[in-house]
Amino acid sequence: EELEHTFQRSMKYGIISQLASSIGHEIRNPLSSLAIHTEIVDNMVSKSIEDQAQLKKIRKSLGILDSEVERLQKLINQFFTLAKAQQIQ
Repeated sequence: EELEHTFQRSMKYGIISQLASSIGHEIRNPLSSLAIHTEIVDNMVSKSIEDQAQLKKIRKSLGILDSEVERLQKLINQFFTLAKAQQIQ
């Protein structure tokens, strides 16, 4: 009976780990796209806007966007680490 319980628990962790991995990949892809396009917009804006005050505001907003994307990417990496740890157990 204990072997059965251990097997069922192992199966649950495996399913949870697969689900976590799948969700993580689905979130990571759009985050990567956001990071790339934030950098592209920053480069385009820097070349086309001459008003330094306006440019500073736009760059500040892009910096916030970039910081939030990085924060979410770190969170996803922690999520993957947890999922892998559950898989090992």
